[in-house]
Amino acid sequence: MIELAVGDLILEGGEIPPEAERFAGIYVVADGETVLYVGRSTDCAKRIVGHCGWHWSSLGQLIEDNEEDSFDWKVRFYAPEEFGSPDLPAAERAAIARLRPCVNAYLNEQKPPPLPERYRAKERQRQKDLAQKIARRKT
Repeated sequence: MIELAVGDLILEGGEIPPEAERFAGIYVVADGETVLYVGRSTDCAKRIVGHCGWHWSSLGQLIEDNEEDSFDWKVRFYAPEEFGSPDLPAAERAAIARLRPCVNAYLNEQKPPPLPERYRAKERQRQKDLAQKIARRKT
């Protein structure tokens, strides 16, 4: 396992130190002990950067909504074998089952823990703004 800051990955455009490349496979985004997201890719760093700026991505939206703090969040890179399988999909399922990230609903067979309140302010504001737009259209 190797750990880097989310902000470093974004600022470097997904470039990672050569020693991190051998951990390609599973990535975990966390703020301290709070596991936010688990994903898989053959190029994890570029995949994380790819989440940013896309509103379809729950991870990208969370990073954007919490920009002041999210650059300090950590990304942990793991070889898939660290979760019991060289097969990426199987390793991802095992990582999600073990770590129970807040944001992953897909593949999270147990109900994921709720996203901590400190991360939800902008999400609530977006929902409020949308409700107001809908109400204005109805009048």
